[in-house]
Amino acid sequence: MAKAYLEKARAKAEALPAHELLTEIFALKAEGRYANALEYTKKKYFHEEKFKSRSAGFDVQNYYLQKEKEQLAAEKKSQELELSLRDTQLRSSLVILVLVFFLVVGLVAGLYQQRQAKRKLAAQNALIQQQAVRMENLDVAKSRFFANVSHELHTPLTLLLGPIHALLKENRLTGKQTQMLQMARRSGIQLEQWINDLR
Repeated sequence: MAKAYLEKARAKAEALPAHELLTEIFALKAEGRYANALEYTKKKYFHEEKFKSRSAGFDVQNYYLQKEKEQLAAEKKSQELELSLRDTQLRSSLVILVLVFFLVVGLVAGLYQQRQAKRKLAAQNALIQQQAVRMENLDVAKSRFFANVSHELHTPLTLLLGPIHALLKENRLTGKQTQMLQMARRSGIQLEQWINDLR
């Protein structure tokens, strides 16, 4: 079980490469069987030298300071991205609000114009109805007027045409008188037709 654990630890340490850990793993393995002890000891020293060469001139305080700077830079970048996202959301919200505002204004203006058009149309319809009633009244008055006029003209015309017709039947007139009475009779008949057309 311990062997399997050491093998897993060795595989992970080689993948990283974590030379300090590999040094300890090979030191533990060297304590085991004598046949492999020399090989593991060599590997232990190899990784120990690698670790020393890598960590020579390595400043731990500088390393942690650099890591902290990197973390601060990452946090700053994250905050900038968050601020940028909020700014974008705010702009999008403003654009949407402006569009909604213009849509509402457009709808209100449309409704107002529609109401104005309906009022105007209703006023025009009322005016047309008034004019139609007035025209109907004028037509009735005209018909009444022409009926009255034709009746008033028909009676005296009949009184004129009757004696002319009677005189023409008697044949006691001269040629000139007959001719003049026939002309008066023709004009009277024509006038009677016009009067009848007025009814």
